[in-house]
Amino acid sequence: AARRALEAAAHQIRAVQHVTDTALTHLRLDDLLPELLGRVRDAMAADTVVILLLNDERTELAVRAAHGLEEEVKLDMRIPFGRGIAGRIAARSATMVIDDVSTVEIVSPILRAKGLRTLLGTPLVLDGRGIGVVHVGSLSPRRFTPDDIRLLELVADRIATAIGRARLFGAEQRARRDAETAEGRFRLLVDGVRDYAFYMLDRAGRIESWNAGAERLAGYTAEENVGQHMACCC
Repeated sequence: AARRALEAAAHQIRAVQHVTDTALTHLRLDDLLPELLGRVRDAMAADTVVILLLNDERTELAVRAAHGLEEEVKLDMRIPFGRGIAGRIAARSATMVIDDVSTVEIVSPILRAKGLRTLLGTPLVLDGRGIGVVHVGSLSPRRFTPDDIRLLELVADRIATAIGRARLFGAEQRARRDAETAEGRFRLLVDGVRDYAFYMLDRAGRIESWNAGAERLAGYTAEENVGQHMACCC
């Protein structure tokens, strides 16, 4: 019994580490979620794995990635907060074990169509706030053990952290693109003005930009002035 307990603990450690490795190496959410599905499926020996994320208004969960229930992603399945299995898990912020799926309310008809028998789900929580749900299921009768529950909860913690990192990275990338776009538009506007001289200096007083108006009025081209100290050009 002691040996079996140690082996089970070692399996959990390896499984969590397997998921953690993925969480640390993927930054884009669209790349991260499919990889996490495979890792969770292997760790839990499950037939289905689904990750759902709450919208900003916290009114519904969207199926963002699925193994074994891919149709839910294709159909952009949405689960109302507090409804169905995932909605209740999110509302209660607690793990749920469904021994017989046929006996509970289901929003997604695909769960029944696939013949899902048992399901284990837990909330994804980041910084004390629910952001979604991950659940695993079996097409044959299965009794999820306390070790299964503990393992999924540990895995869910890593998934939530990884999603948070991916979202932060995505926001930074969008902000950088927006800044580059705004700067590009500003430069196009300024560079096209010929009646006024516009130029930018760095903190040391060196010229960083020199528009067409400055060329016409001062008589120097951008190639001649950019990088030079302003004192040399006035």
